[in-house]
Amino acid sequence: MSFEAKSLNVAFPPCAVYQTPASERRAPRGEHIICDNPVMACEEKQRLGSEYEIATKNFSQAVSELQQQMGISSRAEYDRLARAADEARVKSEQARLALEQHIGAHRC
Repeated sequence: MSFEAKSLNVAFPPCAVYQTPASERRAPRGEHIICDNPVMACEEKQRLGSEYEIATKNFSQAVSELQQQMGISSRAEYDRLARAADEARVKSEQARLALEQHIGAHRC
């Protein structure tokens, strides 16, 4: 079963939906739980999306702080801020990858 996006005229697979609480979900080893109900949202996708949003906001804030201190902070402070921005970037990329992997694996 697939659904067509009217504006793009592209067929999308049904969203993975969990109608039972996460603690009650079980799938055979190596398999994923997929539900063909496109109306409900995938709880895990929503959670991963929220984590990605938070991580990207943290990255943005770290870059803003680095930029504000450019040219006025000590070299040590600049290096600390640059490391913090880089760590936030990596966390953002990891969150994005987790979301993309989930979407790919569960087709949601």
